Amino acid sequence: MARLSAQQRAEIVQLHLQGESVNAIVRQTGHDPKTVLLWVRRFTADGSLQDKARSGRPLRVMTPLMVSKIKRLARAKKGQRSQSTRRVAATLSSRGTLISHTSVRKALHSEGVKPYVQPQVPLQRRGDKTRRLRFAAEQKERDWRCCVC
Repeated sequence: MARLSAQQRAEIVQLHLQGESVNAIVRQTGHDPKTVLLWVRRFTADGSLQDKARSGRPLRVMTPLMVSKIKRLARAKKGQRSQSTRRVAATLSSRGTLISHTSVRKALHSEGVKPYVQPQVPLQRRGDKTRRLRFAAEQKERDWRCCVC
């Protein structure tokens, strides 16, 4: 069954109101008989030419303008760390655009922006510092050019 524009639906209903049969409407408009019958019945039932609400997952509402806003907010300014997806989502929500942090993450991922993960640096123990200092003092005179690292 094909999707009809509002004008095509109105044309079918107009022909029906003029007293035309479903077969005559099909011949005049060239639409499928099931489609014509559906819109005639729907109009006689509730008088509406609008689509009914559909179940299922809603379509993506993220516009390219929204993605560019998210990208701009997530980018770091000089001397500052980049913002987290939660912080970007909170900023946009405070400005009136309700969006989750996962949607922000997906938008950034689609733009090729990868998350920054701070590298894990092992803690230096207290004894290590003194041992390294002692080793450096002992090996000060050693010729390190003949060592294989």
